[in-house]
Amino acid sequence: MAEIMRAAELSELFRKGGKRFAVVGDEECGAIVGLDLEARIFALRNGEVVNRVNSEAVVGRSDRQGYFNPGGDGLWPAPEGTSLGYEYATGSWEVPSGLIDARFFVEDSSAASLTVGGEVALINNSGVGLPTRFRRKISVGNDNGVMTIAVVESIVYRGNRPLSRREASLAPWSLCQFDVEAGDEARFLLPEGCAMRDFYDPSGDVVRRGADGVVTAPAVPRRYQVAVGEEVGELTLFLASRGVKIRRISSPVRPGTRRIDIADSDPSQPPLDAGVRYSVYNDASGFMEIEAAGAVPDALTPGVELSMTVTNEISPL
Repeated sequence: MAEIMRAAELSELFRKGGKRFAVVGDEECGAIVGLDLEARIFALRNGEVVNRVNSEAVVGRSDRQGYFNPGGDGLWPAPEGTSLGYEYATGSWEVPSGLIDARFFVEDSSAASLTVGGEVALINNSGVGLPTRFRRKISVGNDNGVMTIAVVESIVYRGNRPLSRREASLAPWSLCQFDVEAGDEARFLLPEGCAMRDFYDPSGDVVRRGADGVVTAPAVPRRYQVAVGEEVGELTLFLASRGVKIRRISSPVRPGTRRIDIADSDPSQPPLDAGVRYSVYNDASGFMEIEAAGAVPDALTPGVELSMTVTNEISPL
């Protein structure tokens, strides 16, 4: 079992790495937000850090020589691949430097909420530049032992001209990471007649759909990712190794917007007409991501705000 990090240890890591951070709530029910670390959110429960922590990312620095995935709960721009994605603008997979180098600042705070924002310059895989502002409004609470972290994820397009559907696509994409071991698994209900999509190699030998429609995606020592659309209302990660479960719920699509293809696909290929609301990514190194993606209008107009609310409920098994 991976060693469980204490809240005080994570704070000390940020200080050691010379990176700014902010705290919402407290160590018993709260979160640490890395202001110089992509505004990653690390949930705190009973004095412990619930999310995965990559210490190298906290004390070190990602650059063109290599990317240290910080863990926690991050906000990225979607899509990832395809001709309109943001991870292949240089020709090979690379986290946008505008996000890595972004400095987030506290815009508003109270005992149980915190809003942070930062400017992020993006270039999509077709070479179109998009100046943006990322904002995360984080609220924490506890109701009868169920800890809640609700995040309003927002990306504002700050360009001075409209971008058509053929030029650019942009949606908030929330990726929440956890260390996992054998016996841990994600589950969601997939209604009859609805499809599930593989982003990498076929996962049918490990991901199972029961007679009741519940899909089980287990922690295994190989990479796979499955995605589903609007028809799935929520997903839950069961961490038997920690004795907790994380229920993740995202807001439904808004009128005038649509889900998009967020897949890690060849950047020379156009996106598919296959909208994604949730996905589960299992990494061979021993962590899982439970992901939620927002929606986009047909055209990006100057000042348009793309937002979604993602609620994480953390409770005992």
